[in-house]
Amino acid sequence: MKALFFDLDGTLVNSMGAHVKSWKQSLLSQGLETTEKRLMELGGVSFEDTISIIAKENNKEISSEKKKSIHELKQELFQKYMGEIKPYDVYDDLKELKQKKIMLILVTSTKRKFAIHHCSSFFPNIFDTILSAEDFNYSKPNPEPYLKAWKISGFDKKECFVIEDAPSGVTSGNAAGIKTLAVITSNTKEKLSHAHKVFENHTLLFDYLKLQK
Repeated sequence: MKALFFDLDGTLVNSMGAHVKSWKQSLLSQGLETTEKRLMELGGVSFEDTISIIAKENNKEISSEKKKSIHELKQELFQKYMGEIKPYDVYDDLKELKQKKIMLILVTSTKRKFAIHHCSSFFPNIFDTILSAEDFNYSKPNPEPYLKAWKISGFDKKECFVIEDAPSGVTSGNAAGIKTLAVITSNTKEKLSHAHKVFENHTLLFDYLKLQK
C-alpha cells in the first residue's frame, strides 16, 4: 500500500448533519422538499447535480438562476453551522500512516475554503495534497476525482485505496478502478455494499489499513 485517497465529509469529519440542515433550508427556499436520508445518500455529489436530482424528484423544473440562488444560500447556511462540525477520532491513525510514508490525498466535493479549514483545524500537516470541488470538471459518482488523485500519486492502482462513506463516493472509486473501502457513518451497510469492504467503524477500518503491505 502506497497511497490512500480519503473523502472528507462523513468520512473524516462528522459534518453531514450541518450539510443536511443547510441543504434542506436552501432547497425549501425554492419549494423543494427532501429527506435527511436522501441527502445522506447524495453525499459527495456536486451542488449542481444534487439540486437537479432533488428537483426531478419533486417533479419541478429549476432554472439556472434558481439553482445559483439555492447554491449560494446553502453555502451561507453551511458556514453558519460549521461550529457544530467535529472530526472523527482518526488524527493519530492518520499520523501513524503518514509516518509510514503512505501518501495521503484528500478528495472532496466540498469547496476548497471549507476543505482547507477542516484540514488546518483537525488534521494539520497530514495530507500531501487536497483536491476539492474546484479541481474537477465532474464530481462523484464520476471517476474523475479519484482518477486525478491516482495520477498525482504516481503509484499503481493496486497500491492504492479509496476511503468513503457515501454511495456516490464508492461508485466513483470503483469506476476509477481503485479498491474502495467504506466506513459506516452516514449511510447503511446496504447502501455501501458495492464497496470492496465495509467497516462498522473507524477503528476496524484503520486496523485493516495498518495490516496492508
